[in-house]
Amino acid sequence: VVRTYRPDLSPARERELILSRDVHSALALSQYEMRYSPVVEARSGAVRALFASFVWRHARFGEIDAEEARDVAQRARLSAELELWLLRSVCQALAQTSAVPVIAELSSAQLSDITLRERVPELLQRYPLPPRKLILTLTEDGLSEARESAAEQIAFLRDRGVRFGLRGLGATGSGGFAGLNRLGQMVEIVTLSERLVGVLPQGREAASLARSIIGTAVGLHLQVLAPGVQTPEARSFLESLGCSLMGGPGVHAAVGPDAVAGTLAGKSVDPL
Repeated sequence: VVRTYRPDLSPARERELILSRDVHSALALSQYEMRYSPVVEARSGAVRALFASFVWRHARFGEIDAEEARDVAQRARLSAELELWLLRSVCQALAQTSAVPVIAELSSAQLSDITLRERVPELLQRYPLPPRKLILTLTEDGLSEARESAAEQIAFLRDRGVRFGLRGLGATGSGGFAGLNRLGQMVEIVTLSERLVGVLPQGREAASLARSIIGTAVGLHLQVLAPGVQTPEARSFLESLGCSLMGGPGVHAAVGPDAVAGTLAGKSVDPL
């Protein structure tokens, strides 16, 4: 491989350009790897679900987290292809161990694709899986961008048993929180932003926002999930606010698909 030295490029810009080039072959080269984090009940410690994510194992930059990988795919207009792979991978994992449901993220790009209503039931039949084992989480912005088609897609899949959640609450201040009352009837679970969870309980503004979001969600009889919990202090603080579900390295390390069954073995399980 011949590389041209460009002294005018910063390391960040060079990384962006390389990833934008390489994302087009990442799926074909099997560079994406699924990760599953057990989601536990705050009080009992029982495993209620699995939170699905992934990493991109890049030849030059090593392990790239899901957030950056999604951003790169979105800029390359490859979000739909990436998320179809993710949905297929989730269904494969559920087929191997359907003890608990899997929570997976969905973007507006996928939600806007009218074929989603065909692809999801096909995947659930192929493996086969109870539709309630699949929980798809969306952002408020994603719902807004595809408002007309989104309502139809969600209604179609909900009628067939697929469940939905609202994710990323608190990512940008009140982002996602403002629409919680309006969207509460469409979802069963809300997920806090990992960025918000990561600064708890020290950040005063974050703590106040988390308290408001959790209080509103609980008032709407919605389950609240805090992903990315890293410390016992954050876990205790979130539990004190009424957050019922938690995941992240401070709860349990994420594992690959082959380790899911072993991870659940011997643990108390109470499917969400």
